Amino acid sequence: IDSHVDIDCLCCARDDGDRVRTSLQGASCVWVTGGNTFYLWHHMRSSGCADLVQQRVAEGVLYVGQSAGSIVAGESIETAFWKGWDDPDVVPGVEWSAETLDAMSLAPDHLFFPHYSPEFEPLVQRERVKLPPTTAVVALADAGPAYVVGDLASEASADSCASQK
Repeated sequence: IDSHVDIDCLCCARDDGDRVRTSLQGASCVWVTGGNTFYLWHHMRSSGCADLVQQRVAEGVLYVGQSAGSIVAGESIETAFWKGWDDPDVVPGVEWSAETLDAMSLAPDHLFFPHYSPEFEPLVQRERVKLPPTTAVVALADAGPAYVVGDLASEASADSCASQK
């Protein structure tokens, strides 16, 4: 078994489009880490990284999102507003509207809410009713992963996440 894995770290805020394109074209997995969701999403869009990731995932590449990286995989990044942890003003001059909040929709009709714990249940329930009835909120606890295949959101363990429609 060949256990060799090539890892290419990108910064979509710093690396140019050619570097992003070259790296993603050869990737078998894309792992997007956390940070400020608004900063990440702005730079993923402006660098062309978001479009390339969508294309590669459509071709069968595995996508793994961690924290903000999970949020941008959903239909919208609006869950980044819910806790108030991410400052949208980190990107000067951006008006956050429905259009700029639209994310990659790697899991259509799903929004991701990372760092979930029971204390956030009232918040998630309050915000969830404002969404279209077809939109699922996948609440991700730090203890474990979840995955989405087609229309099914699954959790790695009973305590790791909750999916609500």
